[in-house]
Amino acid sequence: MFQDAFAYLATTPSYFGGPMSYGWATDDTDLRHLRENAIEHRYAEAGCFPTRYWRPDVHVAAFALPNYVLELVEG
Repeated sequence: MFQDAFAYLATTPSYFGGPMSYGWATDDTDLRHLRENAIEHRYAEAGCFPTRYWRPDVHVAAFALPNYVLELVEG
């Protein structure tokens, strides 16, 4: 069993009908709570490669679930 199991939402071009939910699981409970500046730093270290969707603030926002999804995830 993982220390932190959750979900996040993202737009998926091959999925029609809205955002798609993905599972998240890790034993590092701090990862899901990284701040935007920490993600920006990691992105810079990786070379700031171009993306059409992802940005550090989108990464953080993906874990901010609407209430109807949060209720399903948290049971």
